[in-house]
Amino acid sequence: MPNRNLIAFLFISFISGAALLTAQPKPEADTITFTSGEKLAGHFVSANASSVTFKSDILGDLTVDWSKVKELQTSAAVAVVPKGVKIHKRGDVSAVPQGTLAESNQTIQLTPPKSIPVGDVNVVIDQPSFQKAVTETPNFFKDWKGALTAGATLVEAT
Repeated sequence: MPNRNLIAFLFISFISGAALLTAQPKPEADTITFTSGEKLAGHFVSANASSVTFKSDILGDLTVDWSKVKELQTSAAVAVVPKGVKIHKRGDVSAVPQGTLAESNQTIQLTPPKSIPVGDVNVVIDQPSFQKAVTETPNFFKDWKGALTAGATLVEAT
């Protein structure tokens, strides 16, 4: 009969190895530099022509006016929807530049190379959200985040 300690060791080693293999790597932090020179690490959420929404582990969600942002660097890909561009479900999205974002001097630089003035931007969102909005058909049972309440009343009177 095999040694119980050896079996326990092998079982724990297997579980630990499986957990390490399935662990997702943490995405690189995005950075925002303010005109005052202060830097903040966190994750870019979205932007429009007037402001940037940035999530910091320390400060939570921040909405900052573009005029107070000196630089912004993202590690994840974003989609920049310029003003005047109409997007339709399953339509042509070639007019929407996508890539990693680096902003300085009120100009958004995307990689692959594309420059867009901040004032010409309608919205900037993360690429997965953009792809989901453009390609997926809404599903009541999948997308609904509400609650359902039911009740009945029986009234007897004379």
